[in-house]
Amino acid sequence: MFADMRGFTQLCQSQEIIQTQQIVNDLLTMFADQVLIFGGIVNKFLGDAVFAIFRGDAAPKQAVRCAFSMLQRFESLRYVWDRICNEDLSFLDLGIGIVTGEVALGSIGSASVRDFTAIGTPVNLANAFQSAARNGKRILIDQATWNAVQDIVADSEGPTAFELRKPGQEVGVKFRRYEVKQLKPEIPVRVFVSHSHEDRDFANSLTEQLKRCGIETWYSPQNIIPANNYIESIRDGLMKSDWVIVLVSSHSSKSDWVRAEVNTAGNDPRFRSRILPIKLDDSDPALISHQIATIQAVDGQTGTNLGKTIRDLLISGEKDLRSNAALS
Repeated sequence: MFADMRGFTQLCQSQEIIQTQQIVNDLLTMFADQVLIFGGIVNKFLGDAVFAIFRGDAAPKQAVRCAFSMLQRFESLRYVWDRICNEDLSFLDLGIGIVTGEVALGSIGSASVRDFTAIGTPVNLANAFQSAARNGKRILIDQATWNAVQDIVADSEGPTAFELRKPGQEVGVKFRRYEVKQLKPEIPVRVFVSHSHEDRDFANSLTEQLKRCGIETWYSPQNIIPANNYIESIRDGLMKSDWVIVLVSSHSSKSDWVRAEVNTAGNDPRFRSRILPIKLDDSDPALISHQIATIQAVDGQTGTNLGKTIRDLLISGEKDLRSNAALS
């Protein structure tokens, strides 16, 4: 997989170097996090791009899922960048190329300077697909990848002809190329759990139930390393997560941290329809956020099937969101 940001040259011409550096750091951090979450290997960064490798029978599906997760989080990053830059950054976008095939993988170079990398036609083709992924086309894959992932794809175009050739080469090698536009709804990879520390026991129980249902969780007592900056860790947790669960209680309604987490998530376009309140008592959700007060809450005292109930709601929510996106 190659993933690259479109518009980087224009960005460098219009922004101060400190702002540009922050944007690139945010982008590459997101790239690396998503590759690792989906079981890939970050081989190297190439300016504002990443070259990643996925291995095993599930590699094509994991790479394609990773690509869509990158696209979602790129929208979140662009929202953050718009807050620090005067210029409209809507010209920024991602282009991703994915190819499945055998490559030479290992340490390559001289006796004094060596690099662990992959070489072969699939690498060159993936990079060429990434370069061609622009003007509305964002994820391009080859025939072998399509064969492995078509059962999880909801919308696509192709195949179209694509010729791979070096500069100056008159005759190249022809391949079939597919554009993947949308995946079928699946269980979210990770859920951010916003809660007051007084509700920690319930949060621990809930995360265990969700784990048994195949859903990972991120929440502060478990995931923040001592001495790490709390605010930065919360932002990092939100960036790695797909949904936000808010435990609504008399404790959380008084918590400035819960309020800050919910407001941060609510301002992110990616989470505006991906917040799920869970009521632990009769407290008013509006004391935390007027936004979550308008969302139908789940009764948190329903017993041992709560994890399955939440899983089903998340899958249904993803299906609705993707259907609405397709219609628009």
